[in-house]
Parts: sequence; C-alpha cells; structure tokens
Amino acid sequence: MLKFDKHLLNIQYRMNPCISLFPNTQFYGRKILDGSNVLSPSYNKDYTCLPFGSYTFINVTDGREDKEGTGNSRRNMVEVAVVLHLIHTIFKC
Repeated sequence: MLKFDKHLLNIQYRMNPCISLFPNTQFYGRKILDGSNVLSPSYNKDYTCLPFGSYTFINVTDGREDKEGTGNSRRNMVEVAVVLHLIHTIFKC
C-alpha cells in the first residue's frame, strides 16, 4: 500500500448546514465546520412553494429499473419523471 499522509477537510463550502450535519456527525465526529458562505442568509434559498425543507426522501412507487444500452448502467424512468417535476416546480418558485 502506498504511504500518503491523510488530510481531513476542515471547512465545507457547498452543502446547506442542515444537509452537512448528518455526515459530519456520523462520519467525522463533528470536526468539519461550515464555511461562512453557506451560513449566510443569501446562500439559503427559500422555496416555500415546496412541501419540504432543504432535503427530503421521496418514496417513488411503481418505478422499474431497466438497463440502458449494452453497458451496466441502469435507469428508472418513473424516478426521472419525479425529478423533472420537482425541477420544474423549483424553477416556478
């Protein structure tokens, strides 16, 4: 095995703090700080038109995975339709 020094990220600059909280707590012992940019009010958009907060889990029923082409990639067109609907809803907010 190659010997490389480990370097842990100190500050994260991309995720909403309520999203970063889970991995930070579960995997990093809350050692990662949120950057000032993600803590500013202008970073967090208010999508009050949506029925959920910064993140959610959506149970998509009746979808089926199928293979795409000759490779190992799979797709679920019902899930694609749900994502497209959500994107259109967000852009209308």
